[in-house]
This record gives sequence, structure tokens and C-alpha cells, in this order.
Amino acid sequence: MANIIEVCEALVEIVKIYTGKFHDLHPGEKDTPLKKCIAELINEYGMDIFYKEYHSKKDAFLKISKDSRTRIMHIKRKYPKKYFNGQESLIYLAKYTFLYRHILLQLLGIDYEKYREHLIQYVASLDKFNGMVDNMLEHL
Repeated sequence: MANIIEVCEALVEIVKIYTGKFHDLHPGEKDTPLKKCIAELINEYGMDIFYKEYHSKKDAFLKISKDSRTRIMHIKRKYPKKYFNGQESLIYLAKYTFLYRHILLQLLGIDYEKYREHLIQYVASLDKFNGMVDNMLEHL
């Protein structure tokens, strides 16, 4: 989970190179924190994937994504901030994977409409799984 969130900074760089988007972002520098990279990637490519999170508690979701990465990468057992639990991590691992696939397919020139409906169906299944997404959002 930590690695897939961490890769957001690298994806911003790749998208910048191939599309010219995100020209104001400079991953790794103080003016472009990880949370901002995640937000911009989702704004541009992930609204169908993270619709519930963005229309419910966008800032809290971005913070928990960043904090989950921090907790795991820095091996902090007693981390005081909210982070994805084990089951939530599995769901968001899948959602972030869908985001990365979508970005790469866009960079390859694959028409989004050819797979959009399937992506939305998969995301809906994840969103409904044991009510975990709704439960997590309620507790943010």
C-alpha cells in the first residue's frame, strides 16, 4: 500500500513529460507534497474511481492516504493519525491500481470509453464490499 501511494509522485513526473499537464507540480520539493500529487492525479484521472471519497470527504481521504504511506514506510506501530486498516488497505490498493492502469492506458492512447463502464462496475463492487468504504468515510 505504501509503495503504490508513494508512486504518485513518479506518476506526476511521467504525466508531465508525456502530456505537459501538471507543469506547476514539482514532486520531491516542498511546494509539492505527496498529498498534492495524489489530489492532482485523482482530479485528472480518477474521478470515476474515487467518486465517493471526493464527494464525501476529499481532504480527509487525501490525508489518510498520505498518513497510511507515512505509517508503513517509517514503520510506526503506534501511529497517532488515522490510516487505512488491513481491509481498507486491500480496497484502496485495488482502487489505486485502477488509477495507475487508467493513467498508463491514457498515456498509451487507449480510448477511455472502451473500458470505462467495466472500470465503474469494478469500483462499484469495491465500494459495496462489506460496506467498508462507507464505514471508513463515516469515521473520517
